[in-house]
Amino acid sequence: MITIRGAVVTGFEFAACEEVNERFGVHATSSRGAIVFDLPNAPALSEILTLRSVDSLYAVIDRRRFEAICDKDQDTALQSITALLVDLDWASGLQALENVTQQSLPGGHQRAIDALNAYRTTSAKYSGDKNGLPSYRVSCYRPGPRELHSFGSMDAARALGNVINNCFGWPPKMDDFDIEVVLRINNSDISVELALTKKSLHCRNIVEFGRTTLRSTICHGLLRMAAPRPGETIVDPLCGSGSIPLEAATGWSELFVLGGDNYSVALERSAANLQAIYSSQTRPSSSVCSDEQTSSPYCSFDEPSSIATNQAKTSPTSQLRSPVAFVQWDSTKLPLGNESVDCIVTDLPFGKRLRTDNRRLYPALLLEWARVLKKDGRVAALTHDRRNMSTILMRCKPIGRLWNIKATHNINVGGLICIAYLLTKR
Repeated sequence: MITIRGAVVTGFEFAACEEVNERFGVHATSSRGAIVFDLPNAPALSEILTLRSVDSLYAVIDRRRFEAICDKDQDTALQSITALLVDLDWASGLQALENVTQQSLPGGHQRAIDALNAYRTTSAKYSGDKNGLPSYRVSCYRPGPRELHSFGSMDAARALGNVINNCFGWPPKMDDFDIEVVLRINNSDISVELALTKKSLHCRNIVEFGRTTLRSTICHGLLRMAAPRPGETIVDPLCGSGSIPLEAATGWSELFVLGGDNYSVALERSAANLQAIYSSQTRPSSSVCSDEQTSSPYCSFDEPSSIATNQAKTSPTSQLRSPVAFVQWDSTKLPLGNESVDCIVTDLPFGKRLRTDNRRLYPALLLEWARVLKKDGRVAALTHDRRNMSTILMRCKPIGRLWNIKATHNINVGGLICIAYLLTKR
């Protein structure tokens, strides 16, 4: 077994725990911005790369508490950290790295284990053949007040990096390294991990970005709040670059997904993103809206067009599982029938970059959503403008009586503390 740590969007830890339980049948524990779970250290471990709610993944090779590390002087504290080297479970960590990447480390992980055993016996600096050894980097994350410890993050990373070089002979490298060793120090708790992902798993679906495009992992958390069911219609009336509809269409099966925006440039980006996904697979046609086809607000394509040529950026998890369409519309006057939609999932304008008047926009949206949603239909909406949203829902009786507030979650969006609402239509 190997312990896996996943970095997740702060506020959506519950979504990541749910997904891990659904996918692997194991219980995950959560802390702020992270989840931890155990899985068999086997070739099938690479399946964790298909998790949609997780940004980055790490193999934990040691976790312990040093009660007095906050009270020690710098030299003594760093010696305590570097002494960890011989106790770390390098064998499991390096094996997990090979299992996840489906590639052998340069020189093989057994060569590193032999060097570790020799270092445990003699404490002598590695003097063997250094040809073909993997490169490495050490990163240290130390949340909390700087004065809590007598050393800095760079001091700890440098100290651990030195003993790793002495033990294994690996050459340090800041970029394009083979192994990243991550040292986390939180008060008296220390964790040493090996990074299993070189780039964030949220890098999927989107090749054309707008000013307010949401990360795919945040979109996934919003969709999990809404809990789409097979056969349902999911609508994002303010879709922008299409990140929420595309996450719904690639993450869930047997849905009909519809996105719309009144800004034609946003729809061009949505079309490009959809076509980038479509061009990377062989699937039935999906619908997009284009300025060149004005006879209908719905436009289809059967072959990938030249608008999206950067499909190399799409992730293996970017595979359409449900049909998706994009339409140009006024979000306060949707061209949809009464009680025709099961679920609305959207990222509301914060009122900052786009300078929207949310005091007028939010009430109009909530009234229109109440019209198009079926009875007991759900809304998962993200906003930074919690003052206007809460005032409208709690104090504006003509609107508030239409909705039940089922849940709220504080979400970290690029350093802004936003709020995600789960509403149901009364």
